[in-house]
Amino acid sequence: MGQWISTSSAASTGVGHAPRRRPRSGESSEPAARQLSIQDLPDSLLGHVLALAADDPQLHHRVLALTLVCRRWNDVLRSPCAALLWHTFALKEQADRHHLHLDVDARYGAKLRLLEAVAPAVHALEIHQGSPDLAERSCATVAGFLAACDPAALRCVMLHCDEQLPLSALATLRTLSALQQLELHERRLQQATVDLLPHLPQLRGLHFCAYHAFPDGLLDAVLNIKPLTKLGLVCNEPLPSDCSRLTALSGLTALTLMQALKDWAPPPPASFPALELYLLESQMSGMQLGGATLRRCHLSLEDGSGRQAARHAHNSSGGTGQRQGSSGSTICRHLSIEGTTSMPSLQAFLDAVLPPGPPLHALTLFAGDGIQPAAAAGTTALASLHTLTLQQLYVPADGSLAALLPAAPNLRDLQLKFLDCESDSNGLPACVRALTCLTRLEHRAYNSNPSWDLPPGPYLAGLRELVLWRCSLADVPAAVRAATQLTLLDLRCNPLERLDVALLRRLPALKQLGVDCGRHSPLQKALDRVLADRRHVRLLTS
Repeated sequence: MGQWISTSSAASTGVGHAPRRRPRSGESSEPAARQLSIQDLPDSLLGHVLALAADDPQLHHRVLALTLVCRRWNDVLRSPCAALLWHTFALKEQADRHHLHLDVDARYGAKLRLLEAVAPAVHALEIHQGSPDLAERSCATVAGFLAACDPAALRCVMLHCDEQLPLSALATLRTLSALQQLELHERRLQQATVDLLPHLPQLRGLHFCAYHAFPDGLLDAVLNIKPLTKLGLVCNEPLPSDCSRLTALSGLTALTLMQALKDWAPPPPASFPALELYLLESQMSGMQLGGATLRRCHLSLEDGSGRQAARHAHNSSGGTGQRQGSSGSTICRHLSIEGTTSMPSLQAFLDAVLPPGPPLHALTLFAGDGIQPAAAAGTTALASLHTLTLQQLYVPADGSLAALLPAAPNLRDLQLKFLDCESDSNGLPACVRALTCLTRLEHRAYNSNPSWDLPPGPYLAGLRELVLWRCSLADVPAAVRAATQLTLLDLRCNPLERLDVALLRRLPALKQLGVDCGRHSPLQKALDRVLADRRHVRLLTS
């Protein structure tokens, strides 16, 4: 965008253009029609075009440079015509690193004056105070930036400080009557922060992050903010022992609780009637939840393609049915469990961690001991499971697969990543080969095993996507010929020596093929033959 702006500005001034010649005899002396440039746009449209810079992260933090192009641009950028550009006003030390040789007044004074000019359009203020400069100099203190905002317009404040926020900044926060969301990152939260919360009873989102233990009374102050829908408490020391009282916040839809150095039992997510997504984590220690011991439990929302859809959750209305994304796709729930060391009963665990809402769509087990068959007996909560991912388990995954697959009769997508399976010599465990409803299978080998091969079985008949990475394959597995519905075959990260062209021609629906093949690779000729016959096939390369 910057290139286009520079070119258009030059065109409007005539700089760099050939001089006009005198008209020859018989030619009209009237000047030719001038080519329109960005300078011919009305202020309202020019402001909208410049505001699109907010979508470009490489340009947004250099908006001040746009104000120096000319006086008109400076006026337009500071006017309501470009209000969209200033919805979020960010001040980050890292973004200003090329000005670190200047003093604080020069670095931040201009931005403070700009904030004062566009304050009615600023809805969110974000300050990352990477050094004590802002707190030490009066021209551009954190309190100064907060005071420059319009209290009736500011909805969100995010303050990140490596040390402690100045008391003047906390005092200024009390005056923001329209504030809806507050996020504070400090080395140690102060008692003044606790005293601040009674002055902000309208808050709907609150997030605290600190290295040291939270001050006394913080939990009581949080519980008195009844409209809260989003809450985050992150600490490198133990959280208050009575966190179970947070269940009194019946309107919470998003919850983050993270602590370290001590085993703890967070409030069961199922106790929050409106909860839609959460993150519970105990760093360097165990966490007791639903009778299980684990390190991390995360419930997220995704759309039908597996992309995160948390923003849709916050904008959705109440209720327990499935949500609809912005494109009309169904919003589904994805539960991720990490570092499991004990799981007596899978059903009891799921009863504790799944709040009221739509059925579970995806389950991920990461870096733990997995689930044993005895623990999965009688589990009914996985009947709606569509996607199952097992990754980097500490023990062979055969037991977890044998436990989970019978409890998930509607499974369509199975992802096995960097696992140690005792049955690896046979390619895949027998319980996987017996599946008949799979449409996608992904296998990323844990160790290079030259004897590994894809086994035949009924699981191949309905597959549409097959991903085999790091499986030491020298050719396309012969069993692939049974997967006649494949639209994607990904064999990257394999030392392929041959490419069975005849076999690939027997896959009529194939649209994407993934192989590691350089321009001078011996596979290139075979690959050219495949692509010549199937011009609609797209090649995937690393």
